[in-house]
Amino acid sequence: ASMPSTTGAGVGGDGAGTSVPRTSMYEYHTLAAAYDAISSGTAKTVYLNVYARVIECSNVRETRGYSQDKMVNLKLADATTARMGYEEGVELLCFCADEANLPVPFNQGDVIRLHRVKIGEWLGRLQLIGKLGSQPTTKGRHFPFSFVLFHGEDVAKKGADAVPYKHSSETYYFGDEDKRQLAALASHFNNAGAAQEAPTAPAQAQAATGGVKTYTRKISEIAEAAFDLLCKVLHVELEDDEEGGEGGAGQHQPQRATTLYVWDGTDARPEPLSSDNSEHLLELYSDNPMVGERLDLSPSLLKALDPQSVEARYGTILPVRVCSRLAGSVAGIQAGQWITLRRVRTMVLLGQLQGLYTEESRWSGHAEDAALVAAAREKADRNEVSRWAPLTREALARESRTKTRHSRRPFTTLRAIRCAAGATGTPDKYRVLARVMGYEPAQPEHFCKKMRRADGTKAYTFSMRIRLEDSTGELDAVLWAKDAETLFQLKACDMRQNEQEMDEVAGFVHKLMGYVGDESGHGGEEGSGSYKVAWQDLCLFSFFLEPKSS
Repeated sequence: ASMPSTTGAGVGGDGAGTSVPRTSMYEYHTLAAAYDAISSGTAKTVYLNVYARVIECSNVRETRGYSQDKMVNLKLADATTARMGYEEGVELLCFCADEANLPVPFNQGDVIRLHRVKIGEWLGRLQLIGKLGSQPTTKGRHFPFSFVLFHGEDVAKKGADAVPYKHSSETYYFGDEDKRQLAALASHFNNAGAAQEAPTAPAQAQAATGGVKTYTRKISEIAEAAFDLLCKVLHVELEDDEEGGEGGAGQHQPQRATTLYVWDGTDARPEPLSSDNSEHLLELYSDNPMVGERLDLSPSLLKALDPQSVEARYGTILPVRVCSRLAGSVAGIQAGQWITLRRVRTMVLLGQLQGLYTEESRWSGHAEDAALVAAAREKADRNEVSRWAPLTREALARESRTKTRHSRRPFTTLRAIRCAAGATGTPDKYRVLARVMGYEPAQPEHFCKKMRRADGTKAYTFSMRIRLEDSTGELDAVLWAKDAETLFQLKACDMRQNEQEMDEVAGFVHKLMGYVGDESGHGGEEGSGSYKVAWQDLCLFSFFLEPKSS
């Protein structure tokens, strides 16, 4: 069954539609009253009219069985849901043959009006059901389910004068009772702290649910198996086409695995390389497997960032991975957009925090959170590379095994260095506070190579590379010649012929990485001793890309 065409409708539209005056007035019920209507047992089937706020929206998906309908789940709240014990909201299931006509809100917190929604119960919980194009019949007349959507910000600011941006019918009735419902809903949520003045993520979530418990976390707080996150999307990366082409005209283009790079200005908790739960999680979703690897910031992402912006310089950019089978669910997400992610699985892969978007995950648009942005800018003003790093002079002297001659110079984050690479056209020096995560060559006996000097003679020279990481990203640094000798307090030599020096250098590198005690291993391998997150005060000179580097 198809829905009537929508005039001026569609998410983000101007909401221009026809409001038809009538002498009759609709009666509206709270969600608590709707539940009372079915729990009383006086009627088997109840259709009511409801005003509520959307606090969550699922991905649009196909229904099971023979139906060709698409469906979407919404979680709704009003002034009565909190005292009903519905912390997560009341579920609305909506069905329609055309995905574009489903009531997908523009933002979390938008207001929806439902007419003739079916009131039901599932597993002892209140459940609303609406099928666009369905025809409940009363005395031979047809009254289908319908909806109207309002921007939550408009309702908060304008109350009864808010204008809908999407509606399921060409015409809709809007009378004095509708104005009273909008005004009452705006008053309730504004009093609960939901005024659109950019509250923090937990405050926003609490306001949307009437002050109940929230599961929204900042990136710095992610520790549970799953999380909700209010964030800004900085980049959307599609997996490379394995066939090497985009296909001809008219050919079906399969969905490609997608990575969302998101930011909220906070810093992910540092983990050792040995920390990894990815194999278990990727097995759970192995029907469309993804490569298990740490994800570096792509050149296209770095190029898109303004080097002077706070997003380029501070805070973790979290990769959220979406397999190709679910890529259509996030196709509407665009770079620069603020969104709320729901029920994203926590994945740690070789010490890197990632998010895994699953069938249970959902997303919705959100207004910019000014409080998060302001907090990130304040952190930048304090030159706080990471909330987890030792920032005072005393703490640095106690924890860092290295020091520079530029102790009064401010720190530069690794992502800021990468974003600024080549901007001035000249080399520069940077003071960084970072962790050493790895090194190459893998075998310590190859740390020194016999190389030709300026006078034509050959001598052993330190030539190795270390992988640095701070809360903003990674960067490889070459440890070379005299600088390496100064750091190790050893002269370069043939390590294969000098086992004692080789062991000393390898042991020192392990300590830079945070491994203490038994140093028989390296790079986070088992048997490499106990581990403690170790931050090093370092000076980097210049920056370059290898010719064939990505």
